[in-house]
Amino acid sequence: MNANRLGATRSDTIRPGATRRTGLLLALGTACISGVAVFLNSYGVKAFGDATTYTTAKNVIAALVLAALIGALSASRGGTVLTRPTRRGQWAGLAVVGVFGGAIAFSLFFEGLALASAVDAAFLQKTLLVWVALLAVPLLGERLGALQIGAIALLVIGQIGLAGGTTTLFGKGQAMVLGATLIWAVEVIIAKRLLADLSSWTVGLTRMGVGSVVLIGWTLIRGDGGALTAPTGNQWMWVLVTGVVLAGYVSTWFAALSRAPAVDVTAVLVIGAVITALLATVVKGSPLFPELGWVTLVLVGTAYTYLQEYLPHVAQAQVRAGRIDAVGLGRMVLSYPTLPADVLRTGMMNHKAVCRTFSDCTTGPRNGLRSGCYPLDPFYRTIPDYKELQQIKGGGAG
Repeated sequence: MNANRLGATRSDTIRPGATRRTGLLLALGTACISGVAVFLNSYGVKAFGDATTYTTAKNVIAALVLAALIGALSASRGGTVLTRPTRRGQWAGLAVVGVFGGAIAFSLFFEGLALASAVDAAFLQKTLLVWVALLAVPLLGERLGALQIGAIALLVIGQIGLAGGTTTLFGKGQAMVLGATLIWAVEVIIAKRLLADLSSWTVGLTRMGVGSVVLIGWTLIRGDGGALTAPTGNQWMWVLVTGVVLAGYVSTWFAALSRAPAVDVTAVLVIGAVITALLATVVKGSPLFPELGWVTLVLVGTAYTYLQEYLPHVAQAQVRAGRIDAVGLGRMVLSYPTLPADVLRTGMMNHKAVCRTFSDCTTGPRNGLRSGCYPLDPFYRTIPDYKELQQIKGGGAG
């Protein structure tokens, strides 16, 4: 590491698969927060009147909440969780994240949200996946296989369905939201590079702290300082609620980005648009048809392998209750390809073949090796890739 950790260090003993898994779980939390946040902000920005003033107040609250969290964590750990940059490139990157990601993009997004519907805004924001994928491959060296490209296509199609088509996606408000999304895509790439040496708390606090200062300056220049310092009780309520939600989003988002590939965590974030659409439907009291089919397209087959022995029980209960149409299995089929046949025939599973999410099947391909269940399938222990994978992981097969 090139940066001075100021007491905050990363463990080099964490397995790549475990780190990535934690990152994806954090991204899932970010997606849930995002889905609620976009829905709440669609009301908050209208209650405040001026989108930029609302954004400024909300972001200041988020920065203060993050600072309080960092103070509490630092006190509990006996050392700060922040990281001091040591190179000019790091300072420059943080400046870009703060000014563009924390100020300009937010202003564009909420000005657009005041003009567009929450569902349209959620869809356009979630095209972040497409732009990040286009940038991450050449700039971060991340790999994008045929399956990932297919998944991106399905996610985009599903989001278009949720938005009710593309005919309403190109108004002034939608264009502003898209502009913000493009800025955030570039920010993801810069942040990913910064997170190689800086803590996620450092990047997150910089984004909200510097961004808030820029937004306050812009608000004062526009002559709206009075509205910023004297909101009504109702406006304070929206600012406090959405500010706390934003702090949760930023803290989980950068923590996820520091642990898993940018394309992967951004793909998980798409789930947030589904949550926004569902919330909008519940509040409006209208049925989610024909959009329900698009929600299913987006949600089918998510991480049931992590349930291990409980997989068939949870899966059949979810299908029977009508919450999903099918369960898709990924890494489980590498260790246990006969799982569906066994469950249908005997109602039981071969526990010795159940995937334990060691993540060798993903660590291998990321390092140019074959994918397979190295810990449980004896075949993979006979090929040269097995020894090379052990070396990559520091001598441990599991």
